[in-house]
Amino acid sequence: MIRILLTLFTILSLTGCSDNPPPKLAPELEGTLVSSAAPVAMENLQGQQIYLYFFPMGCEECWVTIEKMDKLRDQLNLIGIVMYEEIDNYWYDVYELSRRHFINLLPLYADHDENIAYDYNVEQFPAWITVNKSGDISKSASTPPSEVLEHMEKL
Repeated sequence: MIRILLTLFTILSLTGCSDNPPPKLAPELEGTLVSSAAPVAMENLQGQQIYLYFFPMGCEECWVTIEKMDKLRDQLNLIGIVMYEEIDNYWYDVYELSRRHFINLLPLYADHDENIAYDYNVEQFPAWITVNKSGDISKSASTPPSEVLEHMEKL
């Protein structure tokens, strides 16, 4: 009787196992939010296309791109990530630049210890990362993805 129960228990417990690992989601953003936007939980955006833009703080052209992204925030899932630069007033300067460029509601993170860049395997800046609808990192490029470019050209 005990053998039958153990066999039955083993069979029932193994039916939940499968060869397919659970889906791997894009890593969460472990930076400091510097805009007035709500924090982003990547898990909550699963099933949606997400575009991450990594850029150095001192790149003025990149800030202009961020301004355009802010205008598109209702149409696309866009997230800006400002990379750390070794200057005395880094935090103040990041906040000041985001205010000067009127970045209010676009999620904008300061990656002061490069955790986000490491998680997304970004080594050169500026860089665009596309996270597809299944949560996989599907594309990495130095230029905006075509979907983002199409929307920016309409501005």
